[in-house]
Amino acid sequence: MTYTTTLKNGKLILPDDVLKMAGLTRDESVRIESTPEGLVVRKVASSILVTEAERRFPEEWIFMAVTQTDEYGMALGGAIIAHAPDPTKVQEIAKNWIQKNPGKSNYFFYSGVPEADVVI
Repeated sequence: MTYTTTLKNGKLILPDDVLKMAGLTRDESVRIESTPEGLVVRKVASSILVTEAERRFPEEWIFMAVTQTDEYGMALGGAIIAHAPDPTKVQEIAKNWIQKNPGKSNYFFYSGVPEADVVI
């Protein structure tokens, strides 16, 4: 298959059928990587504030790649990598992400009020 793209003002414009095939919409940010197999289009995780993540995913465990910190180094926001009510699922994804991204800042937290006897 061959697709025609347009370059306007330094931006690569992809036709709607290519976006649909890639599972993308026009309002998503993407990164195009050159690989030996060809060009690969990947979604770019958008940044979200910790407070917004807590609002969107109440009573869930959240793992994020930190992109914003306060003056003390505490996480203010980042890209959500995983979230679920079950911490085991999120822990496994977090473990794999940390192994693939050594040294990158991350934040694993619960968005609700923990029970009295929770050990983290």
